[in-house]
Amino acid sequence: AQAAFRSATRLLSTLEHPNLERVLRLFDANGTPCCLLAAPRGASLAEHLRNHGALDPDTTRSVMSGVAAALEVIHDHGLLHLAVTPENVFLPDDGQVVLRSFHGAIRQGVDSVVADHAVAYLPPEVTRGTGALGPASDIYSFCALAYHCQTGQAPITAQDRLSAEQAGEPDPLETVASQLDTGSLGGLGDAIDLGLRLNPTDRPASIADWRQSFESIDWRRRVAVSRPPEADRERREWLSPMLLGALFSILAAIVIYLLILHEPASESPVTPIEDT
Repeated sequence: AQAAFRSATRLLSTLEHPNLERVLRLFDANGTPCCLLAAPRGASLAEHLRNHGALDPDTTRSVMSGVAAALEVIHDHGLLHLAVTPENVFLPDDGQVVLRSFHGAIRQGVDSVVADHAVAYLPPEVTRGTGALGPASDIYSFCALAYHCQTGQAPITAQDRLSAEQAGEPDPLETVASQLDTGSLGGLGDAIDLGLRLNPTDRPASIADWRQSFESIDWRRRVAVSRPPEADRERREWLSPMLLGALFSILAAIVIYLLILHEPASESPVTPIEDT
């Protein structure tokens, strides 16, 4: 465990990203590897949620965008975070979201995880202690965080959901889309629910994939909800006369065609034959 920690923190110390907490120095204290971190500024997301409740959709998008950027950097360097919780996300006054970088960050392939964050954010492959860990594991925690931001409460634990599944009962987790106005959320609600799938293979395989799914769903939803009601009323006002006019033209053309079709043919004049 110490070797994994030392290796991960050494790599994290080389990373510089505005959304990622900086590791300033590595050192050993009585044979125990330690690191000095840049103190995060501002309140934690956990404090904000306790004091103010759920975030509005635009604020949630902003927070999740910053956390996603930090996770993408971690994943690109072969690490997992495995502790994406409100306690580890900070909201400085300058608006630059910061994700604490050292809690549970390990190299892929490590089977056991020692983390001190809330169980509600743990993916099922961690709670069961079986199955390979990967970026999809962080995506579950990431979407559990977004779920809390939007609904004001942490999701039901993966363990409780698995127990219900094994008992043949429906999933007890209420989807974001079923709780909130999907029009105001755009595709965010569906993208959160997608990342909270119990089976890791059913989730997006990377932050980039999750972002793409959110943006594609969001684009379709926004096209549908962006037109104001006044535009719909105006559209209906001119659409009805136009359809009636088109129908009248078609009927008139049919009547004219039938009249021409049934009009008796004029007889050609017969020239009398003279006797010779």
